[in-house]
Amino acid sequence: MIDRSRSAAVITAAGLSLRMGHLKALLDWNGMPLIQHQVDCLADWGEVRLVLGHEADRLQRGLRLPKNVLPVINPEYREGRATSLRVGFEALSGEPEAILVVGVDQPLDRLSLDRLTSAMNAEDAIVIPVSEGRRGHPVIFAGRLLPELRAIDEASQGLRAVVRRHDSREVSVPGPLWDLNRPEDYAEARANQRTFARPGSEEVLD
Repeated sequence: MIDRSRSAAVITAAGLSLRMGHLKALLDWNGMPLIQHQVDCLADWGEVRLVLGHEADRLQRGLRLPKNVLPVINPEYREGRATSLRVGFEALSGEPEAILVVGVDQPLDRLSLDRLTSAMNAEDAIVIPVSEGRRGHPVIFAGRLLPELRAIDEASQGLRAVVRRHDSREVSVPGPLWDLNRPEDYAEARANQRTFARPGSEEVLD
């Protein structure tokens, strides 16, 4: 079991939301903006880096940040998600026990977080949630992989390359695992009584 207070998290919220048609971070999720839901779910982690880019000022307006959450700006957000992840990883201080990675459009739930953090041990390199036979988010990396995470780029397929180099522990979590890329994804999630996340495809590691 990892100690969340000694671990870190990176939330990416820098993208253009082109497929959704409007900012995914501001979608209503359980009566609050999705970005607020995400940071609130990670309030007990040691440090959280919220990576912003497109319309960063708008996203921060009215956002209540827990003390452990620090917004950081990615000026190169148009170049791909790997650039945002690198900004987040570079902004981490010290040597975290583990590093959780999640997009703002992949709603977290505390039950799944509890299962993932309880299942991960010191020998694990990577822990990935699985629901209905499919992998999803959030993915948790051992802190010792931070140098590799800081070196990712789009050309080498971002997080996929790191995951391929290491054994992963799959942990069963309640589903579905939502990944809110398109209006129909959001409509399906809102119609579903259980607000977990949609089973991600292999895109979960992009």
